[in-house]
Amino acid sequence: MTAWNSILRRPTGILRSFVRLALRVTLAVAMTSCSLTGLRKDPLPLVETFETGGTSFSDKLLKHQAISIDRGSGVDGSDAIRVLYQGYPQGSGRVLVAYPFSKGSLEATLSYDVKFCESFRFVKGGKLHGLGPSKLAAGGLPFGAEQWSARVAFLEGGKLGTYLYHQDLPGRYGEIVPAGNFRFETNRYYSISLYVHLN
Repeated sequence: MTAWNSILRRPTGILRSFVRLALRVTLAVAMTSCSLTGLRKDPLPLVETFETGGTSFSDKLLKHQAISIDRGSGVDGSDAIRVLYQGYPQGSGRVLVAYPFSKGSLEATLSYDVKFCESFRFVKGGKLHGLGPSKLAAGGLPFGAEQWSARVAFLEGGKLGTYLYHQDLPGRYGEIVPAGNFRFETNRYYSISLYVHLN
């Protein structure tokens, strides 16, 4: 991975989330589009608004016991999903839902809106949505040359960062790259975009 960037922008998504908390909290997410681009221009492989009907992605999300639709609580009164994290001393239960794309690509942009509910505690931090190949590098496990992952992370005190598994890791677990002086506040939406370009 030679280039990546985590910046604030407009909504979309693959959902892959793990949040470390010490109490019961909720996280609301509104997703509107996702773009993966390769050598040729293809239509967006996923656009999810949760507004009408269900895509195969929203159907898959809503089968998870910790995820529910939250009508009217998204950006500008749109619909969103709400994710409930039940904390315990080592963190919280994992909420992992992957969406496979039919075609691979050397670069991708994932965008979505996220709001941490008023009672949310950032504690030591956690991971939000991200991008990766069908066989991810994660969990501190050994991984091969074709494996990697890039996720947005919130850090202690609500700071923002990117959590990366790449071939030059300095240790066993993913590398956290902080994003300047930014801090999430609770009870407001933020637009996030994650851009990944593979070498």
